[in-house]
Amino acid sequence: MKKVLLKLLVIPILAAFLLGLAFSASAEAENDPPFPHPSALLRQEAPPDLLTMYDGTPVTTAAQWGERRGELRALLEYYMYGPFRGGEDDFVSYTINGTQTSMSVNIANETASESFDVGIVLPDTPAPAEGYPFFVVFWGMGGETYALEQGYALIRINPGSVATESVSPRGGVFYDLYPYGDTWETQTGNLTALAWGASKVLDALEAGAAEELNLNMALSIINGNSRWGKAAMVTGAFEDRFTVTFPSCSGTGGAHMWRYDSNGLTFNLLPELEGDPNGVPPIVRFSGRQSIDSLSGDANGSWVNNVFKSFSNAPDRFWALPVDAHFLAALTASENRLLFIHSEVNNDWVGTPGATYTHELAEPVFKMLGLENNLAINYTMAFHTTTAADLAKLFAFIDVNINGAAFNIENYFSSELSADERAFLANFKPEDLKTSFFRSPSNIETYESGKPVSAVAEIPEAPETPEPPMPEESVEEESIEIAEGSNEPSAESVSDAEPLPEDLSDLQTASDSPFINTLSIILIIAGAALIVLVFVFLIKKKTKTQ
Repeated sequence: MKKVLLKLLVIPILAAFLLGLAFSASAEAENDPPFPHPSALLRQEAPPDLLTMYDGTPVTTAAQWGERRGELRALLEYYMYGPFRGGEDDFVSYTINGTQTSMSVNIANETASESFDVGIVLPDTPAPAEGYPFFVVFWGMGGETYALEQGYALIRINPGSVATESVSPRGGVFYDLYPYGDTWETQTGNLTALAWGASKVLDALEAGAAEELNLNMALSIINGNSRWGKAAMVTGAFEDRFTVTFPSCSGTGGAHMWRYDSNGLTFNLLPELEGDPNGVPPIVRFSGRQSIDSLSGDANGSWVNNVFKSFSNAPDRFWALPVDAHFLAALTASENRLLFIHSEVNNDWVGTPGATYTHELAEPVFKMLGLENNLAINYTMAFHTTTAADLAKLFAFIDVNINGAAFNIENYFSSELSADERAFLANFKPEDLKTSFFRSPSNIETYESGKPVSAVAEIPEAPETPEPPMPEESVEEESIEIAEGSNEPSAESVSDAEPLPEDLSDLQTASDSPFINTLSIILIIAGAALIVLVFVFLIKKKTKTQ
């Protein structure tokens, strides 16, 4: 009888012990970062190739591109922007006010419910049979009156209601539902949080609001300018339901490459921009661009996740950054979707030529997929905004490539366009959107000189066991100067980030689940203790028998 009881006791003890070990191993595996810690990366001046898999396999077919596309998204989420939460388990409803000038977007999940309001402006003209095409705009857009006149509706998101720009605490509806945590999986940056907000607007429209407002869900445009242009670019990359991604003057972190140095470069503006109604000097000279520290420092650090901050203030590690703006551009490459990159010419801060480099690097992906006409780039001499003339080009681009209409720029002439703007547009052709003056014969040599030299070198030795980013410490919000006519901070006004520790040992990128961790420890200790008791029992029994 005692032997039977002993066997019955030993079996669950061993099972508990083994289960504890299994839980521990499982928790460790599940929480491992999907890619190497920043400290383990090599210097890579040349932009990562879009058509080469992470393991080095060339991408030559559309079928392979589906897998590579998943890699690009995962790399962007881990190293820079944080996870995009589609919210498939969220319940989204809406309430439109009586005058159809605003809508409440209501989101509920298993733990909480929140809502945010968006503004609505509908055109005065009758809606087409399929409904009004529409913009979802972060904050506002230049040329709104012209867009309405052309039959486009506007939905305006107040960015601060979705996700504030404060670092600690992070506020807004998104962070109320998905608090910023201490593991990389819970560290969604502000730009990705705003993309979630735009996605929830589409959810509300699909739930019935589009029918009530008479909107055409087959023709939606995501737009923002400056910092909100970054958010528009991120939104278009992660939310496939937007027909057109239209980032305006977004700079680095948006549609402009980090790996393009325009400092000291001089470009000819004529004859390509001749006739621009905003005035065209013969040349433009650049002296810098938005720095990586400006995105990860205290002033704007909410835009990105903690992992990205590992690259701040450390030149070698910046060059090891395994993502760049062309990743975002490539993610928009799909049938019935367009990317229209818009930037100003005369603004150092946005790194203007870097947008052309993004366009150039994304071209092979669009061409491989047979979508070379779905990618466009446009420049304006107007400062840090979108003009009615820019929108006329956008609408012509949409009509040809989405609506299947013949090109006729005069279809977009109106009283909202000045005589000078109409004269300038009269010479516009769809081919003009396939390249930029930076790559013209008179500028190509200078343009090429701004590209990085391909080089790979080792960076400081990585720690053997990198640990994940700690929760952000509370920081005082700083007031920053905004350059006149711009809503981006001037380069001089952005404070330096704290120096990066040499071994990055105080940074973390993941941590085990507290519940699983505790359960594992309890099971292992209990199992070990019971095994010891069994052995003691057996030894005593043997002693007695002797």
